[in-house]
Amino acid sequence: MKNNPPPLKKLISAVALFGLAGLFNSANATTIASWDVWTDIGTSDIGPDTLLSGFSVSGSHNGAGGRNTTSSDGTFGTAFSGASTTETFSLGLNSTDAMAWTFTNNSGTDYVFDSVHFDYERRDGSNDGIRLEITKGGTTTAVASFTNIAYNGYTSEASYDMGDFDITDLSAAPDVTIANGESVTFGFIVFDSGVNTSKNNTNPFDNLMITGSVVPEPSSFALIAGCFGLTCVMLRRRK
Repeated sequence: MKNNPPPLKKLISAVALFGLAGLFNSANATTIASWDVWTDIGTSDIGPDTLLSGFSVSGSHNGAGGRNTTSSDGTFGTAFSGASTTETFSLGLNSTDAMAWTFTNNSGTDYVFDSVHFDYERRDGSNDGIRLEITKGGTTTAVASFTNIAYNGYTSEASYDMGDFDITDLSAAPDVTIANGESVTFGFIVFDSGVNTSKNNTNPFDNLMITGSVVPEPSSFALIAGCFGLTCVMLRRRK
């Protein structure tokens, strides 16, 4: 019996799905860096606990050092599990404290930053706001601000279910790509939105994760274009 070729529609679908699958697989989000143990809390340059291969990070903070508190929920924000619940410290921030980490990409692959996740809790009488800024090429942009963060009763417990914060839209920054050889800085600034009279208490900051995904190579788009071009040729020949 002679085998009939597969229906053209099925073939077209298979070709398109093959190309799109390759494109999307290359853009899956991955963890660029995360902090949840804070082993070097006493230094001004706090290194990450996990870091994507090919990346380097240098940081600084003018915070109040560490808090003897850990976030107890085991998550980075609400989105990712696996954060430590047994470490001794979290980062302590008060007044107009700021911290920043500069990422440099030497992986040989271009990435784009996708999201930022962290745990943070306000103490009574402390500043009620925290802001994320991204700096690239000398341009600093305020990407997200959280104001009027409520005081929920935290004092100085060794383990506390801190508030979860997720920033999944970084589009306020003009450019969140980090091509091979480039550097991008993420900064967090504590501030007062004008509702507090006392600002001396220190807030704990824990379980920070920054994610990104691979920028598809031009060859990926060329593959898709080629697939559809081949499909068009097949359609014309069929006619």
